[in-house]
Amino acid sequence: MIEFISSYPFVLALLAAALAEFSAILVRRTAPMVGKWLWGLAGILSALSAAGLVWSFIWVVAMQPPQHQPPAVVFQAIGMLIVVPGGIFLIWSLISLARQTFYAWPGARLVTKSPYDYLRRPMGVGIGSIALGLALLTSSQASWVWLLTWAILSPLLFELEEWELKMRLPGAEDYFSRTPRYLPRFRIGLRK
Repeated sequence: MIEFISSYPFVLALLAAALAEFSAILVRRTAPMVGKWLWGLAGILSALSAAGLVWSFIWVVAMQPPQHQPPAVVFQAIGMLIVVPGGIFLIWSLISLARQTFYAWPGARLVTKSPYDYLRRPMGVGIGSIALGLALLTSSQASWVWLLTWAILSPLLFELEEWELKMRLPGAEDYFSRTPRYLPRFRIGLRK
């Protein structure tokens, strides 16, 4: 285990980010009972979580993989085809989230405007796409370890967050039942 951490120290930053988000979810859960001031603490914890996620990702990108041979051109092309839309989707999600956060008290309602009307987790899809594309672009073992660690931690946090939202917001159950988590549903046919 020590050898793994010394080879991939960014995993600790990723675990710290997950712990900060876990704490933010629990603080949001207790905010209605204890006091509104906890919303600010939850926001700070979520910001620290996002910073830890970004920091660990930058750490992976900065690590120089031992390149015996560069990745195949096909993998590089596929990686670019995944990274660019993933980045656009992530930015779109962040803008939509920021707009609603500035217009409403934090936690007052769910974000259901585009792209959140197609997916419950558009930022997760964007982050996963960027990480997968980076792993294909660099063929770095560290980027695959980051992606695997994130793929294990994020669904657990997403489940916990959805539990907290169902408990706090009345429309959350309906939103979760009609909106897919990771892959959008495309309906072909006439709308009524």
